[in-house]
Amino acid sequence: MKNIYSYKLASGERLYFVKFTINGTDFFKRGFRTKKDAQAYIAQQYTLANNKSKKRIRYLEELDEPFINYLYQKYKEASAYRYSNVFKRYIQPFFSKLKIESVNSFTIESFNKKINNLFIKSKKDILFIARIYITFIKKYGLDTSIEEKSLYVFKSQFVEPKTYDYYTMEEFQFFLQQIEDPMFYLVFLLLFYYGLRIGELRGLKHSDITGDKVYIRRCVTNKNGRHEQTVTSVKTAASNRDYPLLDAIKNAYQRYVASLDYSYKKDDFIFLSSRLIKRERKVIGETTIKRAQIEYCDRAKLRVIKLHEFRHSCATYLFNKGVEVELVAAWLGHSDSSVTLRVYAHLIPSRKLKLVDFFPK
Repeated sequence: MKNIYSYKLASGERLYFVKFTINGTDFFKRGFRTKKDAQAYIAQQYTLANNKSKKRIRYLEELDEPFINYLYQKYKEASAYRYSNVFKRYIQPFFSKLKIESVNSFTIESFNKKINNLFIKSKKDILFIARIYITFIKKYGLDTSIEEKSLYVFKSQFVEPKTYDYYTMEEFQFFLQQIEDPMFYLVFLLLFYYGLRIGELRGLKHSDITGDKVYIRRCVTNKNGRHEQTVTSVKTAASNRDYPLLDAIKNAYQRYVASLDYSYKKDDFIFLSSRLIKRERKVIGETTIKRAQIEYCDRAKLRVIKLHEFRHSCATYLFNKGVEVELVAAWLGHSDSSVTLRVYAHLIPSRKLKLVDFFPK
């Protein structure tokens, strides 16, 4: 978040400081042990400033910064960053110059129509953030009778269901044959066989691979699209899962470890970059993995799919092998099997073909 900065003590401990302005008053404070503490302090100062001010909020632009801070308080940093960008691009330009008392049901309807008329696929996301925004500004004087549910995507405007590309097992095995590097061999094996999200793959530590299990406990992402890496929890409680250690994964892991030219501890991340950044190794970047994939696809004369589509490949393979949806959901770490069906139903036409035999010839 732009108002929060980190620094290191002589002991090596990383702390945070904040620097921001509210109504012309500059704030600067050091010594926060976590980013969450720093965010809580900023939110507290905004609350105090709003309570202290006798002036009623006139224009909605006065709430732009408080709302963005609210997003960072409510959601994980990666999500808050994405949501704040949606707010700045689509919602802020429409509402900011309006007086708060001028916003009514007609205003909301006009905004809803404007978004629905856009030729984009992200209407649902925009209106989701808009509903959060309307709820937020009700605390500052917006007419509480205005209903957030009036912001919705028109049925006639729904985009076609998403389709995904994927590799068959045969294609994937041919892809693997092109890989000589032990690290990338293990990377793509994990992505396909376990259907890992890319952040889950990057978050793996040596301690997560035991004698008979592989544990998924965390994610590593690049903060706000920059080089600074951050460790977060997995997407949902169900994403916190473990797998049986497949023989192919075990053998690939042992070969990779044997190839390392540096010593490691059990609590170190498995996939570290080969170059040193500020005298320490960082977790390998998504771009590096993508470049390697493109090279191996070129060798195999195979189409390039998205990295996330290795996860779709895993799901499709399991479905086409007749695995029940509940088991596939558990394997992928979905919180509910309905999520699995909604995402992958269009990828499994072979299951529908099995129903043909139930009908008279």
